Amino acid sequence: RLAEILDLGLGADEMVGRVASSFMTPAEARMAAENDRRVLDEMRVMSFEERFILRGQEHLALSTRGPLRDERGQLIGTFLVARDITARVESERA
Repeated sequence: RLAEILDLGLGADEMVGRVASSFMTPAEARMAAENDRRVLDEMRVMSFEERFILRGQEHLALSTRGPLRDERGQLIGTFLVARDITARVESERA
């Protein structure tokens, strides 16, 4: 399972039951899946810049992904924490 915390300015009713890939183009979703595979291959927390679509507009997120373990330490999937950094990146470019 994928546990997600997305700082997208959406309410819980808009987030419950959705996975990160539902906010991405197919190409970006493939890249996110590759990032998950890399995290699991290396078994460590890693950060990535990932693009996503929100309300018809493209955004850039700084995502942190890592192995997700249960209370016994058994691997059960990956976690994702993402923060929208679009405004910051655009400001830096200006």
